[in-house]
Amino acid sequence: MSRGIRIQLVPCEGHHLEDLHRILNQPGNVVRWRFHGALLASEEFVRSLQAEDSQTFVAIERGTSRVLGLACTYGVNLRHGYAYIAVAVDESVLGGGYGAEAGALLISYLFETFPFRKLYMEIPDFTVASVEGRMTDAFQKEGVLRSHFLAMGSYWDTHIFAVYREQWLLQVLSGQTPTADDLQVIYVADDARAQVES
Repeated sequence: MSRGIRIQLVPCEGHHLEDLHRILNQPGNVVRWRFHGALLASEEFVRSLQAEDSQTFVAIERGTSRVLGLACTYGVNLRHGYAYIAVAVDESVLGGGYGAEAGALLISYLFETFPFRKLYMEIPDFTVASVEGRMTDAFQKEGVLRSHFLAMGSYWDTHIFAVYREQWLLQVLSGQTPTADDLQVIYVADDARAQVES
């Protein structure tokens, strides 16, 4: 589907499910992923990937068949021109930019293929501080949902960011493809993980 420098995104197939389930149930990912701390049984996990309003791609290391993570859409609303996106990577490659690359590939694919005006990202309060300062014009903060979800025994805010079609495509066409720093909003680096674990 989409090929980057080190990874490619491919449609999710049955043989990927075991690796993806393992990745999303890793301690750091389980609180950051969109289910906010809920460990999903295999059946629930498969149902979440097959939901009508979602599309899941697997991030595969180029030249191998190693599953590094996933990039997905959910909450798709074609009538109003938006969708939500999420990216998660195996903790063994966390901090290496693989999530940023998967995010860039997913965003480019979605804007080139569908008539989306913007793509939303939900960022937990406990990771937003580490990413907000590194964001550029590619991402705009849309709002905050106060005490929105329960994780680790507390209620946390969810920060909503958006990537706009015109701005993204202009950056890509002008050769100013967003950098890994621009994409940190959808890829939580090691420093944010340390905040969660402390």
